[in-house]
Amino acid sequence: MCEEDLELEFIAGKIGHELPKEKEWLLKYFKDERSNAFLKYFLTFNTYSRFIERTGYYFNVSTLVDLRNKLKTLLKEHSRVKSEMDFDTLVVIEKGKYKWRRSGK
Repeated sequence: MCEEDLELEFIAGKIGHELPKEKEWLLKYFKDERSNAFLKYFLTFNTYSRFIERTGYYFNVSTLVDLRNKLKTLLKEHSRVKSEMDFDTLVVIEKGKYKWRRSGK
């Protein structure tokens, strides 16, 4: 399916509006309506390039970059601790208690 078809399916509500069960823990980090929409859009398209146009939610570019970095960091850390069988940290991440820091801060 080409990207335009995916976008039409997304806009129509046929895809991308429900998270896979194994990623529902991410909702604890993207709680408000706009960031939740970003999460679902980014997981569907792996980009935020048309997020504003396709969802109607506005973020400035630096916030979109921060949200993308936050999501990628959380997914990377989740994968790392899972592969290392660090179940204590995995529980912390999945409960929404992981302390994510912006790079450069």
